[in-house]
Amino acid sequence: MKIEIRGLGFTVTDDIREQVERRFRFALSRRADTVTGILIRLFDENGPKGGLDKGCKAELSLKGRAPLIVEAKEADMLAAVARAADRASRALGRELDRASDFDPIPAETL
Repeated sequence: MKIEIRGLGFTVTDDIREQVERRFRFALSRRADTVTGILIRLFDENGPKGGLDKGCKAELSLKGRAPLIVEAKEADMLAAVARAADRASRALGRELDRASDFDPIPAETL
């Protein structure tokens, strides 16, 4: 699984990059074989003003499926990353469960 991390409006340090990558790899580890890549965008909407303005938006590319997009905003960047990773894990689980719930009618019964 390839992970690309971009900072919008600020520079992503190696420390932040490492923490973000570790968080997403752990959150998606159970179903990592279905994820081909992740594009993570980190942003700070209001600059130094504060508030719930730091965010993380992740786009998961999946094998044979449409991409999943999740977003989270928090007062702290790493809290936003943690929430987005959790949302990505749950969204991926729902998507794969939904696909396994579909049970086509066997051709011999038609």
